[in-house]
Amino acid sequence: MAAAVGLWRGAHTTPSLRLVALTQHPVRFVHPRGYNNYNDCESYIFHEISGALMYSKNIDNFANIFQKFQDQMTDRHIAYAFHFIALNNLPKTKPFWDVILPKVKEQLQTLDYQTTKSLTTIIRGASAMRLQDNELWETIESKLVDERLYRYIELEELT
Repeated sequence: MAAAVGLWRGAHTTPSLRLVALTQHPVRFVHPRGYNNYNDCESYIFHEISGALMYSKNIDNFANIFQKFQDQMTDRHIAYAFHFIALNNLPKTKPFWDVILPKVKEQLQTLDYQTTKSLTTIIRGASAMRLQDNELWETIESKLVDERLYRYIELEELT
């Protein structure tokens, strides 16, 4: 018994194991489920994104945020920005079509029953701006009908 304890203790004090404990391990920014929650990245990054989105008032600012934080934005960040653009009738310039809309489409494909608030926010934004994009609307239809996500949406959101 003492020999086994001695081996065990020795294994945890070897320099090679201490070195492994001190090295920095890579951080995965996008969760395997396809979208980030607020706790999947450092809190200061989450709050930096939230603050930047809150004070953005034009398409160029939103596009810069989408490019700078592309792997760290949560589904709610993306949905908020898209909905804000729609409600304020911001002009859909080149950065909207090249940066923002592709990210919204990419994010939309990963949403599931835990992210229906973001799904409905994106739907409201796309309908408010009368967006003519078949790929986006087909993805929305697939989410609601094929994946049956309408079951998880609040009744007030469906009317």
